[in-house]
Amino acid sequence: MTTPFDAAAAAAGLFSLTFQAFQGCVGAFNFFNTAAHIGADGSLFSSKLQWEQYRLVEWGNKAGLGEIGRPNSKLNWQIAYSLLQQFESLMTSAEELKTRYRLEVTEEAIEESERLSVAKPPQKGVGKLIARLRPEIYATTGRVIQANNNTMKRLRWATMGIGQANRIIRDISDLNQKLHQLLDSIDQERRDYVDALLLRDIISRSSSAIDVEQIKEILEPSPSPTNKSIQAAASLKQIRLVIGVDKRDDEVGTAPTEKTKGSMPLIRKLKYKKLLPYMTETPMRESGIEFARYDCKPVLVEWKVAEGPMWQQLFNQVRNLAVLLTSEVGKTFRSLPCIGYLPWEEKERYALVYDIPDASTEDSKAHWRMKSLYDLLSEQPILSLSRRYQIATGMAEVILQLHTAGWLHKSFRSDNIIFLSPTGSTTADFLNRSPYLVGYGYARPDTPDAAIFTQLPDTVLRTDLYRHPQARGIPRQRYQKRFDMYAFGCLLVELALWKRLTDIQSTYRSIDINKVIADAAASNAEIELPSLLELPSREQYVDELKHYAGEAFVEAIKLSLLMETKVEEGQDASLDTQQAVLEKLRQCKC
Repeated sequence: MTTPFDAAAAAAGLFSLTFQAFQGCVGAFNFFNTAAHIGADGSLFSSKLQWEQYRLVEWGNKAGLGEIGRPNSKLNWQIAYSLLQQFESLMTSAEELKTRYRLEVTEEAIEESERLSVAKPPQKGVGKLIARLRPEIYATTGRVIQANNNTMKRLRWATMGIGQANRIIRDISDLNQKLHQLLDSIDQERRDYVDALLLRDIISRSSSAIDVEQIKEILEPSPSPTNKSIQAAASLKQIRLVIGVDKRDDEVGTAPTEKTKGSMPLIRKLKYKKLLPYMTETPMRESGIEFARYDCKPVLVEWKVAEGPMWQQLFNQVRNLAVLLTSEVGKTFRSLPCIGYLPWEEKERYALVYDIPDASTEDSKAHWRMKSLYDLLSEQPILSLSRRYQIATGMAEVILQLHTAGWLHKSFRSDNIIFLSPTGSTTADFLNRSPYLVGYGYARPDTPDAAIFTQLPDTVLRTDLYRHPQARGIPRQRYQKRFDMYAFGCLLVELALWKRLTDIQSTYRSIDINKVIADAAASNAEIELPSLLELPSREQYVDELKHYAGEAFVEAIKLSLLMETKVEEGQDASLDTQQAVLEKLRQCKC
């Protein structure tokens, strides 16, 4: 009869065997030579190996196989041991590699001195960024190798084709995924969250289109919505690097490869003679955002003034912005489909021209109308909490995509979130349609060189309420990601209370902000408008927000308004906060 002591001893023995197999797998990555005869693809193979090594070590930490971990009691250790045995055999057995992949491989013993040096972090590519952002991975590998008293073997082969390399990586990835699925659902979600954050950070810091292409390849096998979103952000960053728009000092120009050429959208330069008023009897304003017709088709036009010497300076910026918004991945910005840019030098204007998605499927003679979220906040007395959550989450995804790709929006507010619907639609009809972010006229890359394009937006005074105090007026600081996030926090407060920001500030300050702004505009006086920076510390206001929108929503507001600036090597590293904001909003349910 098996006693509890016997069962415990058996479990301890199984854990010990699993721990040894795990260490063998971790060490094997450092002795699994990247093939030297597959040309440029060798770097990709190496990067994928380093990503899979990271995944394995992080899984081991969750499983309790780390240095100070405790065995995860929820894990099926029998299956884990079996999978790790397969893992180790795949990476250390010359015979298995010959059988499975037809590789000519030999096992070669190495000297102790060389053995202790192989755990050095990679010095280039995606592996270098993983080592920089997760140095503990290579520290763990080094300890595993140094603690191994057996003579280590490494694999050598004469040649490897890209097809064989891809099969090996796919099999390693499949084993990693099976190990991942042994974790409980909460641990799996946490691992996915951390991986997504790391990948976004790597994309943001990548300095060449080749590095970004490797990240896209790493993500390719997974169909998950999160990975598709990250892959879209990677494509946007890659486009920016290939077109060479305002590179950072550490970024390098990259000639388009066959793969990157396929992802580059065609740039369409439009002709102003084909742009006509939307209604024959109503002339175009040629400012702001308005409906028009291009080639007789309904379009939405977003104008940007470029007077005098600014005309030529802004040419590349507008052109490159059109490239991003024209691309398929530009849809992740929740922007309307951009059909091209229109330079009109005589009028000292540029225009981004957008298609209207439903215009071809609904009555072609229907006249379209546009309402901003700012309009709807006063027109619609109430809106369901679930719909407000949807709008907030969608816009959080937009800002995360923009910042991952290396762009700043600079005009994030309820005026620039629009809804389109045919004439005759009710206010509720508008709110049931997809929200689109516009106002890209002042968007620019997040680089020091691009700061020369900074302009004080030509907007009404009340829009300063959405600007961080340090981003207002002439002595303002250079625009940063945290300023976009502050504006997003203001938007979240509007959605929480379903009121315009001017009305919210009037309530908080016990003064009529609308009247103050109107009087200042009438007299052309300079005034200092209030901010929401102190709101998170005002318990009464926080409790009110929690009452209307819930605790998770309020946490997202706090993180957005008070986002810390972490500067490293000249970059505003804030994606961890933005990912946390998005996760908080996804927790909101009703």
